[in-house]
Amino acid sequence: MNKVSTIKGSAQARLLLYRLLSTKLTDVEHRLLASDPSLWDALIEVLERTIDSDAVLKSDQKILAEVFFYIDHTTKEGLQKQISRLTGQNLWLGIDATGLLGSFIEEHQKLIKSVQREHLDKISLVIKRGIREGRLQKDIAKDIRQMTDMSKRRAQLIARNAPLQYSGALTKHHQMNAGIKSYIWQSSRDERVRDSHRKLDGEIFNWDGAGPHPRSEVNCRCDAVPVLD
Repeated sequence: MNKVSTIKGSAQARLLLYRLLSTKLTDVEHRLLASDPSLWDALIEVLERTIDSDAVLKSDQKILAEVFFYIDHTTKEGLQKQISRLTGQNLWLGIDATGLLGSFIEEHQKLIKSVQREHLDKISLVIKRGIREGRLQKDIAKDIRQMTDMSKRRAQLIARNAPLQYSGALTKHHQMNAGIKSYIWQSSRDERVRDSHRKLDGEIFNWDGAGPHPRSEVNCRCDAVPVLD
């Protein structure tokens, strides 16, 4: 069986999502290091309040909608091409996943806020510990930069995983709405595939089963090749 993937075009979505998160984290670092250390505690309180501002939430929602709409388009396009290659026929996939889009946007808005709050909490602890230990300002600043780098690594994981999971949820949505009840599990067939998913490669599963299904788990790059009756 030839490998026909519906995971494509996610690089732009990953970039948009990572840029959204990393910009927020970098902005905290820059604003703190550009201010007088005596104002750090007050500034952190201001930054915490900003997280829930209407303007920020609307801006984040707009960017997330762009991220997931792009994945919606490429996933649907990929599935149509996949079915065309398997059957020589085109399948109409006209039922939009509006509810699914809304739930993913809401979920990731909450996730972004949790990353920001955790980042500010950790920086606040770094500052308090540094002051208590009598550390130099330059050393505390170095710790703040290191904490930002750590938070950005988490942002990378989120940006890498979100398009995959949304693509997997869309694949299930579109296949089931097209009357496709089962699929063949297809792994990426490389050294990064986890053992549990490698063992599933080539097996047939029903969409209404308990799962997990392809791309429903963190960093899963597997695919669901439709079984057509």
